[in-house]
Amino acid sequence: MNRIHTLVFITSVLFGSLGNTCLAQASGAVAAETTKTIVIDTSIDTDSEDTDGNHVHVKVHHEHADHDTVSVGSDAYLAPNRHADSLVAVFGSATSDGEVTDSVVSIFGNTRTNGPTGHSSVAVVGNNYINSKVGGSAVAVLGDIELGPLAEVDGDVVTVGGTVTQDPNAVVHGSIQHVFGRSLGGFNWLHTWVEHCLLLGRPLAIAPGLGWAWVLALSMLGFYTVLAAIMPKPIDEAVHTLTTAPGPSVLTSLLSIVLTPVAFILLCVTIIGIVIVPFFAIAVLAMSLLGNAVVLAAIGRGMYQIGRGTRPIATWLAVLVGGVVMLGLYLIPILGFILYKLIGILGFGVVIYTLILKLPHGQATADHHLKPRSAPHPLNPARALSLTTRSRQQPHSQRCLGRDL
Repeated sequence: MNRIHTLVFITSVLFGSLGNTCLAQASGAVAAETTKTIVIDTSIDTDSEDTDGNHVHVKVHHEHADHDTVSVGSDAYLAPNRHADSLVAVFGSATSDGEVTDSVVSIFGNTRTNGPTGHSSVAVVGNNYINSKVGGSAVAVLGDIELGPLAEVDGDVVTVGGTVTQDPNAVVHGSIQHVFGRSLGGFNWLHTWVEHCLLLGRPLAIAPGLGWAWVLALSMLGFYTVLAAIMPKPIDEAVHTLTTAPGPSVLTSLLSIVLTPVAFILLCVTIIGIVIVPFFAIAVLAMSLLGNAVVLAAIGRGMYQIGRGTRPIATWLAVLVGGVVMLGLYLIPILGFILYKLIGILGFGVVIYTLILKLPHGQATADHHLKPRSAPHPLNPARALSLTTRSRQQPHSQRCLGRDL
């Protein structure tokens, strides 16, 4: 095998990893020396000998590389001396102490890039800490960026609603950009809610950092209570509709889930409907809030009747009792979110069905479902006396025969 054949052999080994540039370098190296070692990023080790007795040793070494590492609902971690194409965490934090070819990304979590990253380091609704080389940009959406002493960012550093803290030894080759200023602050409170509530399928939890969620929930309960005190009659009518016609109320609720988005789409595609869209959205919001109060009032009255019989209860007190009960149920994983959504869907449908019953064509249905059946008319006293007298005048045998029959 001559020298040209030797080079062809080397080329076949290196094809796909080295490219034309490395091939030219290898050719020059073999021409200059009779023995040469080539180290590239493939896992091949072979020997060759040309016709002149020159020994050519081709050694290819490839570090093991992981594929994309994606974690949903938990943290993602890349250990030192490990490789990955990308590192992604959804509803968790992403920490890279190894080498990442593409990007390190976290959504609803914090990003820590301590190892070299080829493209970018991104945190969406979280903070971004960088203490290594990043070949692209560093981005934090609704979070802060901190650049450590070993940080080197080839691209831009961008924060949306956050701040940038840079060590004096950190290097940024691009620009530092702030979107929406620096007034939004951190979003650690949202991370706490995602960890303790969203990932467990419940709106509320008892944990440090969730005081804002309880303040919001109690504020909404206070709003519903005041609404019931101001507008007790509409709420009472809707509660009566729910208790006397539960089937049509549930059916209307299910239909409203499908028809409400369709109505929005139809209004948006028409020129006249675009003007109506804001008013329609306000009407939907108002009926949703009223519907929540209706369902809470129905729950509160049911709980009150269980404990104290059939005594009447004020509408606002029924809403308050029902709200307290639901706040306790919201703490249960999975069931909490299910009940939260059911209250909204059922309340919206009950309000719509109550409005339908108030229309002229719905009065007959309302009389059938909502009004109690009237008692039978009492018998005329004169007719009753006549029937009694006629019965007494019948022969005894006929009366006995009638009983036997």
